[in-house]
Amino acid sequence: MTPDSENQWNPDDEKLWDWASKMDDVSVNQFGLAIVGIGALFFAYGQVPYPHVRLLIALIGFAGSLILWLHLYATRKEYVQMKEKVKVRRVDFVKTFKEAQSWRKKGINKVLYHPVSRLMTYFMALASWAWLTIILSRVGLVSFSTLAYVSGGFLVGTLALTFYRKYVDITKDR
Repeated sequence: MTPDSENQWNPDDEKLWDWASKMDDVSVNQFGLAIVGIGALFFAYGQVPYPHVRLLIALIGFAGSLILWLHLYATRKEYVQMKEKVKVRRVDFVKTFKEAQSWRKKGINKVLYHPVSRLMTYFMALASWAWLTIILSRVGLVSFSTLAYVSGGFLVGTLALTFYRKYVDITKDR
């Protein structure tokens, strides 16, 4: 008897898949709210004339960005694990699911498509770094030129990681 020998999903498999797909949706929605929140904090930081309040805003922005960065990373890992569980038990479903997403691996899409959760994770890393540079600059621990060089390196490193992960995705599919 194969895992897909009956057409009906058992309640556990269905709940597992529903939970995993909703978790992915929640991450995208939280990311959208985070963009608005981060933008509002950057605006507030620029508008407030009091240095200590600006530092407090930067600390809140850094903490929020860091928490969301870690949350998005963990949510993606959870989704992948749930998908692996479903893959073992619902072979036909996963085959159909992969066929529906096959456009990602054809033509120019093979190069241009990046998983949204991966890009959100990278963006939140950059947002966290931006807040940290504001804090470090504000308290005078590091010079602006040092922060500029390190930030440039961080940006180049993030781009390199993006291209490397895409290369791994493409070569994995061969």
